[in-house]
Amino acid sequence: MLGIGRFDAVVTDYDMPGENGVWLLERVQQGCPRTKRILVSGSDPAELKAHLSTSAVEFFFPKPADKNAILSSLYG
Repeated sequence: MLGIGRFDAVVTDYDMPGENGVWLLERVQQGCPRTKRILVSGSDPAELKAHLSTSAVEFFFPKPADKNAILSSLYG
């Protein structure tokens, strides 16, 4: 989808079949650096610390993610 269109933001879960959400956000950053990149996860943030320090993840929200916080990261 990134190859055929422009997106203002990509919101993805960390846990996905195959690769994880950080992998996806790294691809988004490479191909569409202006796209905001948001990761959500039900995992303990301490377990994701190494992944969260990458510049590919602009915003992280633990589940259940607060809708207003996500909107603020998009428009704030």
